[in-house]
Amino acid sequence: MVGRPHGPDARAASKHATTLIKSFGQRSWWRRSLLEFEALRAHLVSPDVVVHNALLGALARGSRWPLAVGLLRTMGASGPRHGLSPNVVSYNSTINACARGSNWRLPLLLLDEMPANQVLPNVITYSSSITACETRHWAQALALLHEMRRLQLRPDTIAYNAVISACAKGQLWAAALEVFSRIRADGLSPTEISYASCISACEKGQR
Repeated sequence: MVGRPHGPDARAASKHATTLIKSFGQRSWWRRSLLEFEALRAHLVSPDVVVHNALLGALARGSRWPLAVGLLRTMGASGPRHGLSPNVVSYNSTINACARGSNWRLPLLLLDEMPANQVLPNVITYSSSITACETRHWAQALALLHEMRRLQLRPDTIAYNAVISACAKGQLWAAALEVFSRIRADGLSPTEISYASCISACEKGQR
């Protein structure tokens, strides 16, 4: 009977799988990433946090938020005993998957549960959560931006652009201009998206 690989063999197998999963994920081949993950387990190698995070990233690129959330919950259920406690990368990828899949509620729930699981949100966490709220939920987008500043997390242009876009969709031209002004105040440079979203907000606000 073939035993479970361990030591250098298991680490090599995990490293190889991680490389393939990331490569497939970058091409949005999430199914192939998932197959590679399952193949690793079939060879009796327990995927570690790095492998799980690689798959979460692939699922995010494929907008497969139900699978991403399920994988995150599996990691959480395994817990420290198996060394699979989700970290900030795990949460960020899952929130990104939800954002890409037009699910805005789950990112807010995941964001709220992170501190309880001893995981501190970062700029990427908030930027992805704000992006999830961009389409229709301007109030949540603005609230998340304010929360970032309260926590002394410096918003990036992705976060600012998503908030401006949310304000545009809500016809809040004054709020959009205020957020736009903060971009330069924070030492960042507005992008084409920043200008386009701000102009759109002003146009919609004049109707």
